Amino acid sequence: MASRKKIDRYTNWAVNTLLIVSVLYVSYYAIRVFALASFKVPTESMEPTIVPGDRLMVNKLAYGGRLFDLRKDSLVHGDIHRGLSISGPKRNDVVVFNMPYPDGWRMHIDFKKYFVKRCVALPGDTFVIERGRYRVRGVEEELGNVKAQKRLAKLTKERQRAESVGIAMLAFPYDTTLNWTIYDMGPLYLPKRGDVVEMTPQNFNNYVNVMRWEQSRQDIYMEEGVCHIGDSIITHYQFDDNYYFMCGDKCESSNDSRYWGIVPEDFIVGRVDRVWWSTKNDGRVNWSRIWEAL
Repeated sequence: MASRKKIDRYTNWAVNTLLIVSVLYVSYYAIRVFALASFKVPTESMEPTIVPGDRLMVNKLAYGGRLFDLRKDSLVHGDIHRGLSISGPKRNDVVVFNMPYPDGWRMHIDFKKYFVKRCVALPGDTFVIERGRYRVRGVEEELGNVKAQKRLAKLTKERQRAESVGIAMLAFPYDTTLNWTIYDMGPLYLPKRGDVVEMTPQNFNNYVNVMRWEQSRQDIYMEEGVCHIGDSIITHYQFDDNYYFMCGDKCESSNDSRYWGIVPEDFIVGRVDRVWWSTKNDGRVNWSRIWEAL
């Protein structure tokens, strides 16, 4: 009888331990998927807000955690769904997202390549860069790192001077009829879900990559001023996602939307709320940045 009680005691202990471990395991992954994530910053494109060595606390609840099938080698538009969110991205939020063009000009998600930038324009906004300054039509709010924009404007006012110090001047969508630069760009409309846009040659150049992403096909092209999707001719296009413009705070040295265009909502991971840990180049802890809110 004593032996039986001892076995029962060990069995109960094992079952309870397994249950606790299972709950902790599920909770850990639920938090990572729906609530919080951590990312280490390797580059200086967001200085002085974020510096190399910072580890960022990313709030996924703010925009809703992404749900998708990890067994798929490649995701297409429609494979990604979002959980409940507190709010959508706002202007000047610092955002972590998947770089839309990780290996060329075909838009797709590489879950190993993340960027952190500042959102400077939202779906429905008309974005312009005027003499180096970021602006949204009808909005008085200052966008991004204004000091850096003024500093860059002095360098980029003369294209030859800017290029002599290694600053790439030409901007998305690299249309010779527009000749947009990082000193003078736009107006560029950022589509919101459900928007219908006429397929003029300019609009086609602005949106062809996101159209190919949404349609999961590459045979979208313009011929003699007419837009084709496969064998079909279209005069207007209705967008199925929301789009954002992302820029680095160190705008003279940032690979961002000025160079490769708008970011679909599908690609956004979450909002950066604070730096939870930071180390210097020599590996020492950067105590002045620990738990710094953004």
